[in-house]
Amino acid sequence: MKIVKKICAVSAAAITLFGCTAPQNSNNSSTPTISYESTLTSADSYTPETAPMPVLSIQTKSTDPNVMDFVNEPIAEHVSELMKLWTPPPFDPPAPYYEDCTLTLKDSDGSELMTNAEGQVKVRGNWTTMYPKQPLKIKFTEKQNLLGLNDGAEFKNCWDFVLDGKSGMYMDVNSELVGKNFLYMLSSEKYSTWLRNAFEALSPEKQNALKPTIDECATIAKNYGIAGANAKYGLAWTKLWVKNYNAMTDDGPICNELVSKSAAGEFALIVYSKLRSVAETADASVNNIAVAAYNDGYKGIG
Repeated sequence: MKIVKKICAVSAAAITLFGCTAPQNSNNSSTPTISYESTLTSADSYTPETAPMPVLSIQTKSTDPNVMDFVNEPIAEHVSELMKLWTPPPFDPPAPYYEDCTLTLKDSDGSELMTNAEGQVKVRGNWTTMYPKQPLKIKFTEKQNLLGLNDGAEFKNCWDFVLDGKSGMYMDVNSELVGKNFLYMLSSEKYSTWLRNAFEALSPEKQNALKPTIDECATIAKNYGIAGANAKYGLAWTKLWVKNYNAMTDDGPICNELVSKSAAGEFALIVYSKLRSVAETADASVNNIAVAAYNDGYKGIG
């Protein structure tokens, strides 16, 4: 298994999500001017002029009154299948789907850094698709530089892929045994030691963010009799990865998305050999990706 990533990472900016809807009782065909702010926004108490951080505003192109259903209704497909075991019918929520949007990025002083960039947005994650404030996946039509974060930079540590807000693509653990077995393997002493060493190479801030999960997994390892002094590190990495990964049916669709020019900021854990099946085109190429573990100084699994 290889962690494959795009060079550009998602910006750490507050996100404001808007849906465009047509004016009520209007008899003309003018461009809609009424918009409403989603109650699921992570910046619901700020405007681009007052926020103490950059704000990424997302405006849907559709004027349908139910346009915001793309945020409110979808549940990850494999999660909804499990929920059907205890949820009475009718229960058939849609899987996450992309909605065409324009995106504007304003700095904390209100100056525009990106204006009406074309893109698509959908809910991402697994059980997090049911959270009161869902994480969103953004796919730009053309590559964008969001505040310069990770623009051309390299990930140097496998723990960076499971930090808060990160969501890599992964073949769902119930699709094939290879993915599930890989995660089981991380609790063995060999690989959990790699993960411990990688953890110790992190900054104190990142260590503090991860430590509660690692401490929790130390108790889990003890309760289930998982041997090895470092098993808690393997369990913690697995717990964080499974919590947030973007489930796909197979590595093939993952590869096809990763190699596209519009996939800046995305990463995945895949069987590397699957990239050989990618058809090279003007918009898709294996040259658009990098293998994190091949970076000089990289720490941990990859």
